[in-house]
Amino acid sequence: MSGNWVTLSHVMERVDTGQRLDRWIKAQYPQWTQAMVQKMLRQGDVRINGKKSKSDARLEEHDVLTIRATHAVINNEPPKPAYEKQVFQVTEEEAADLRARILFKDEEILAINKPAGLAVQGGSKQSLHLDGMLEALRLNAEEAPRLVHRLDQDTSGVLLLARTRAAAQELMEQFKGKTVRKVYWALVLGCPERSIGHIELPLAKRAGKDQIERVQVDEEQGQFALTHYRVVARLEERYGQSLSWVEMMPVTGRTHQLRVHMAAIGHPIIGDVKYGGKPVVMRPYAPQLHLHARALKLEDKAKVIQAPLPEHMQRAWEHLGWPLDDQGVGLLELVDMWEEGEQA
Repeated sequence: MSGNWVTLSHVMERVDTGQRLDRWIKAQYPQWTQAMVQKMLRQGDVRINGKKSKSDARLEEHDVLTIRATHAVINNEPPKPAYEKQVFQVTEEEAADLRARILFKDEEILAINKPAGLAVQGGSKQSLHLDGMLEALRLNAEEAPRLVHRLDQDTSGVLLLARTRAAAQELMEQFKGKTVRKVYWALVLGCPERSIGHIELPLAKRAGKDQIERVQVDEEQGQFALTHYRVVARLEERYGQSLSWVEMMPVTGRTHQLRVHMAAIGHPIIGDVKYGGKPVVMRPYAPQLHLHARALKLEDKAKVIQAPLPEHMQRAWEHLGWPLDDQGVGLLELVDMWEEGEQA
């Protein structure tokens, strides 16, 4: 398969001594552009004697150079065609369900409560996705709304849409600038030692022995990832397990960040078999991911948009005797307090 990763190894000879690393690679692999080489170096896929190296590193005789790349990169295969949007013929029942999920709208934005299990965009295994159903949310506007961010297929909650091209550009800039605040709720295994904390662990995508790609903590090659969290409630030793209601705010937006960060500190999310294994599937809780995008706050909007819990999480909360709303000091308020303190 063209996407499989391989490692290319080279032992430097006397003639290679003193050469710049990036120029040596370009000479050996002329089919690679300079931009491709620089990206490999930034990601840590090029190493000298096992250590991440910069483009201007100088080679020495007997150095062992390793380059991690996919078959597609090695063979200079043409990139896959750009995502081609599918548009579905939405039934009246499906359209009515989408409209019933609207949480907030004005002339520029539309926010909906995305159901768990519905993919946001299409893929090789998706027969139905939200992006192909957006015409049902036009609501007499000149154009259908546009996606400006994503939620994982199995994650429910607040999903923001732009109703105009200008609004889409502005919102994407806000997401890129990390001025949009997103709060997630999760049911996790065990009880974090600290009630309020931060998880700062770099993340990288890696293929496992089963060739399935997963995100994992990688101190050397991973990208910076930061999550604030707060334990809202905890229940010690019920049915042989401790459980916690955790509120999380991702500062960065890495793939599966919240799921991997919680698993990394020993508290995987209930239903998240990919990162928590068999222990996170337990009765009487549904075998679904218990992760919900609870709230979203835009930089220029005073209103906090909130989404009620999905049915499977409501059942869990009721079984655990927890309220379906949080009356405490949420992360949005705490982060505001932290930032005000820093500025004082």
